Order: sequence, then C-alpha cells, then structure tokens
Amino acid sequence: MKKFLSITFFVMILLTTGFCYIYYYINIAKVKVPNKVIIKKGSSVNSILKKINIKKNVIIKFYLQINGIDSKIKAGSYEFDEIYTRKEIFDILQEGRYETIKVVIPEGFTLKQIKERLFEKKLIKKDKFDEALSEVQNFSFVIKDHNYEGYFFPDTYYFRKEITEKEIIEKFLNNFEEKMKLVNFNSDDFYQKLIMASIIEKEAYYNDEKPLMASVFYNRLKKGIKLESCATVEYLFDYKKARLLYKDLKIESKYNTYKYIGLPPAPISNPGINAIKAALNPTDTKYLYFILEEKNKHHFSKTYKEHLKFKNKRKEAIK
Repeated sequence: MKKFLSITFFVMILLTTGFCYIYYYINIAKVKVPNKVIIKKGSSVNSILKKINIKKNVIIKFYLQINGIDSKIKAGSYEFDEIYTRKEIFDILQEGRYETIKVVIPEGFTLKQIKERLFEKKLIKKDKFDEALSEVQNFSFVIKDHNYEGYFFPDTYYFRKEITEKEIIEKFLNNFEEKMKLVNFNSDDFYQKLIMASIIEKEAYYNDEKPLMASVFYNRLKKGIKLESCATVEYLFDYKKARLLYKDLKIESKYNTYKYIGLPPAPISNPGINAIKAALNPTDTKYLYFILEEKNKHHFSKTYKEHLKFKNKRKEAIK
C-alpha cells in the first residue's frame, strides 16, 4: 500500500511539473521572431514554424493539435516587433494581422491612463471604448458598480490596426484571467486583495518591499487603524499632483484613507504580478508604519515612537 501511495504521489508530482513546464513554455517563455513573416496560402505547418523561429517538438505538436491551430493560421504578411510568447505568436497568426501596434502598459497605470494611451495610439475612440466596457459579459471576477479598475493587467500588448474596442477590452480581461491562474487569485475575498494590491503597487518602488508594505496595511486593518495611504488620495487627483498638501488629506471621499478606516471602495490602479503576490502573501511582521528614505527605499517601524524618531532624524539629515 505504501509503495502504491509513493508511486501515485511521484506520478502526481511528475504530472504537475510537466503541466507547469508546458504552461511556462507556451505562455511565458519568449522567442525572437523575424521582423517580417509572409505566410502563403496552403503553407505547411513545418514551413510556418521555421519562418517564425519555433521548433516543432512534442509540446508544440500537442498544443497545435489540441487547439486546432494549424487549420486556423491565416495567410498574410505579418510584421513583428521584438520578442513574443509562443501563444502570442499563434494568436497573431490566427487573427490574420498585417500590421501590429505595440502598447506598453506600466504597472500601476489607472484605467483612465490606459484609455488615454490607447487613444494616443489611435486604437480607440473614447466614447466607443466606454460603451464597449459597459457591455462586457461573462467576466469571471466580481465587478462592483461596473468599475473595471484593477482588471486591466499591465503588460506589453500587440494589437492589429483594425481591432475594435470590444476586442481590445477582451484581450485585457482575458490576460488578467490567465495571469490570475498562476497565483490562484480567485479566493472569496479576492476583490479586497485586488484593492490592497493596487495600493501596494502605487506605494512601493521595489518588489522586495511590497510584501513588507502589505504587512503594514494588513496589520493596520486588524487593529482598526486608518491606512493613511497617500496613494489613495493621489488617486482622487489622477496622480497629477507633484506633492500632496495637508488640506488635500482632508478631501471628502471614501477613497481618502486618512479620513476613513478600511480599504477604499475599489482599486486605485492596475497592479502587476508582484504587487498581487504581496497582497496574497504578506510578510509576517509587526510593522505599522513606513516612511520614504533615500533612493525611494522605505524605513519600516513597529511603533509610532520609533517611526517619529526616524522621521525627525531624517529631517535633521536633510537640513
């Protein structure tokens, strides 16, 4: 019996490892593609793979067959830029693109900033984008008041010139769903975790500080202390203020965590994967305070006395 259980466990480990590798190979690992690729009608799969610099192996053969991709590849003249995942390449070949537009969405961008960037790239009309967003259906995550802030995952996207607003939105939301599968981000309180991740994204400059910052905010929530996050107030000003004033901290809004206890009602940015991981797995500390120091690093403190001491010391050093 023990031998059987050991073998079963070993097989499960192998299968899990194999699945993870396949997912990484197709969806995450990137390859360099020639700048211009011409696919002629009736081209064989082997010739297409050679042109796009992808080796035909067991994984690729299985992926093409199970998704029926080999019969969906469309003839055309494709222009590529930089590197892509294998999934992105096959998606492009199935859409029959003739020219793609690269759009980089930084971590922490708001939906408003994303919309502005898409508009600058001449990919959308703002009113049509808003209309398409209001008509989204079958999205598997919770949406409150039809607010999609937080769900437009920051990444590098490639859109064909003729793409519709609806297709752009679908690509963003599908990408979010795919990325969340990697971190098991579908818990009962996931929306609160997403809000937390959005705050962490705007507060922390370095990834190694994000789990520490998460611990500060969670500790404050547990003790019923206001989060006092400047980022939540800056969100009310579209992050356009170079410096917050004391009067700004008194603004009347549920987003003002200097005025109200608890999380704001919705995300304040679109967080990246590291901020999301931090919100899911905060470092176990007793920190309740942090303050910006040199080179955008933060000093973390357990007590207000300690926090104030460092704050005053920092003021003296600046003089």
